[in-house]
Amino acid sequence: MCPQEPAFFDDTYTFGEDGTFSIEMGEQTWLEAWQGIASDGCGTPKAPHDGAGSYTYQYDGTTLKLIGQGAHVALPKAVNGGELPNVAVPNEVNYQVVSLTQAGGVKKNDLTY
Repeated sequence: MCPQEPAFFDDTYTFGEDGTFSIEMGEQTWLEAWQGIASDGCGTPKAPHDGAGSYTYQYDGTTLKLIGQGAHVALPKAVNGGELPNVAVPNEVNYQVVSLTQAGGVKKNDLTY
């Protein structure tokens, strides 16, 4: 098993100016037992939270809406209305944007579910 942080924090979330959203997890990410593995640890990303979907986003200055089954930022387990696997995988997830900062051409979002 590998440490959670390296597998989790190297995932890249890209928000295109045209409203497209993509997730790049590389060969490994942090997985939990509810995703069909024996125990929590690093492993090959599991569908539909593997970044292979077609995603878009909408942002109105306070709310970030990710559209597309499996779209998420950070842990895919936390969704509106509950936690996976106790609820169905939603087609969209809404986050409240707490802050948005930019430094060196990189934007950083602080979100709540």
